[in-house]
Amino acid sequence: MAIAQDLLRSTEMSIQEISDLLSFPDYRHFTSLFKRWTGVTPSWFRNDLSTRDDYVKPLPPT
Repeated sequence: MAIAQDLLRSTEMSIQEISDLLSFPDYRHFTSLFKRWTGVTPSWFRNDLSTRDDYVKPLPPT
């Protein structure tokens, strides 16, 4: 997910394009796993969290 977070921060690629680049079967699966890993959706991360220096990625679920 670190690559996805970097792409969301540094590019204007769509979530679909990032999902495809990272070889997810579809963007919904990517979005679901991203939210499980980070606690927020890719859109929320891009719009609200990626610019915050104090954002700390939570631990993945067990």
